[in-house]
Amino acid sequence: MIRNIVFDMGNVLIRWCPEVFVDRLGVPEEDRAPLLSEVFGRVEWVQLDCGTISFADAEAAMCRRLPERLHSAVHTLVFDWWKRPLLPIEGTAEVVRELKALGYGIYLLSNANVDLPKYFDRIPGSECFDGRIVSAEWKLLKPQPELYRVLLREYGLKAEECFFVDDLAVNVEADDGSASGAIRTTSNKNAESYLPAHGDANVTALQGRRGNLVLDANHEIVAFVPDKSTATTIVLNGDAQPGYVKAGSGQQYTISGSALVYASGEGEGKNYSEAYTTLLSGAQITMYAEKGKIVAIYSTSGSTTASTERDAPLASTTSTAGLPVSRAVSQVLEREVVRPMPS
Repeated sequence: MIRNIVFDMGNVLIRWCPEVFVDRLGVPEEDRAPLLSEVFGRVEWVQLDCGTISFADAEAAMCRRLPERLHSAVHTLVFDWWKRPLLPIEGTAEVVRELKALGYGIYLLSNANVDLPKYFDRIPGSECFDGRIVSAEWKLLKPQPELYRVLLREYGLKAEECFFVDDLAVNVEADDGSASGAIRTTSNKNAESYLPAHGDANVTALQGRRGNLVLDANHEIVAFVPDKSTATTIVLNGDAQPGYVKAGSGQQYTISGSALVYASGEGEGKNYSEAYTTLLSGAQITMYAEKGKIVAIYSTSGSTTASTERDAPLASTTSTAGLPVSRAVSQVLEREVVRPMPS
């Protein structure tokens, strides 16, 4: 029997709209995209939710990537976004209050930074909550099972008596793709952060993606933040040459000497100018491009009989354990993780 309803916050109780936060600052149109990317789309925002970085350090890292004229905007977005009017999801407060009146326990389980308690009372329906778990306070992130266990332990709840409401499938689905005892409020399966591959999940949203790994104090991966690069997989027609590679179809791709080359089983990348001699005819490689420029190459060992390039992922068994926090790597993940709620 369901006795407790556990709500997420962003895009469940209130709208999580970085675009609105940036628009409120009145920055020029040309500055809008860089702010969105460098503040909300990079690893520091996930680290804030995980409680593994201070606000000051996150702000400093973001500012290093942006021109000085945007530093005050970065400060506002990091420290003060919640001081502006929040954007409640229409109808959610009424549902929360009705469920409370029916006798259900109402709880919050949210990936959020340590500022959440400062504004939670401003969210309509917040007066109904019997308890809340904020990820940063426990240095964990959904869908890590440990965070769900914290909720159950702290409030004496039973897993089979809880019903979860979340906007991300990764936070409510089990490994078999089912979502028993949970719903999600949007169809979004390509959010900004995911856990890396474990188990037998078969969701492929992260295949071929490049980005940042977030590690905890024990050097265990807790999240992956994909960047906006595109991936193209080809089979080499002839050995790689200084400045270019050629695909089986005959198409030639220009590569700068500074592009990083990663080999299967190796965590460190090497400049293409040094590593191109290791890319031999018949080898399968995945090239990652940003704004039309190839910035990284992932090479599998051996060769393949495939002969045409494709915009497709290349699954990798490369170990990611031990990589430094926030390090950008050319990382090809096998699959997006979906985790069951622990019993």
